[in-house]
Amino acid sequence: MKKANCFYVVYPSDEKIKSLISGIRVLSDQNQRTQAHITVRGPYTKKLSSKFINKASRLIFKSEVEIHSIASFFEGKQNTVFLSCISPALKPIWKKKSYKGFNPHITIYDGENRSLASNIKSILTENFRGFNFMIEKLEWLEPNDMGELDLFHLKTNFDFSNISEYLKTEITYDILLTISNEQRLRLIEKLAQILFNISTKEL
Repeated sequence: MKKANCFYVVYPSDEKIKSLISGIRVLSDQNQRTQAHITVRGPYTKKLSSKFINKASRLIFKSEVEIHSIASFFEGKQNTVFLSCISPALKPIWKKKSYKGFNPHITIYDGENRSLASNIKSILTENFRGFNFMIEKLEWLEPNDMGELDLFHLKTNFDFSNISEYLKTEITYDILLTISNEQRLRLIEKLAQILFNISTKEL
């Protein structure tokens, strides 16, 4: 039986916002495989009907999501840092088996290094300024099918030129494998300052 590991997600429609948040995710952990997103429904083993998805997408089309705080979950071996979101438009279509209640968020780091996670949270919190971004539709996310969806493998498909331009220094997958956590955190702080200190309109 196929494992239920597929989801429906929404992405920021502004490519620069998506790129900046994805850049922070990549700097936090170069093994990230998906762009910045909010998981809305799942997991599933197969897609829902196109009729349902089209209706749900119409409900959220051009609605706004507010990034209102930096949050975390530290328990056992789980060390998760995320951008906590407010989105009334997502509530009617929200259905996640792994979460009780309504908790839209964008994961930044989810790994084993608690010290790194704590430092990432501190940096993001110190630089935080809330902002809004627009969403447009539900999209199918299937982590094991790299050819079908908007996924990337960092070695080949992630556009490192964007974050290199923001940071004014060359960043590649190979460089991320060699830099120290201290260097990694300095780069995260630079991207966080760019993300949190400009409005959506200025982007």
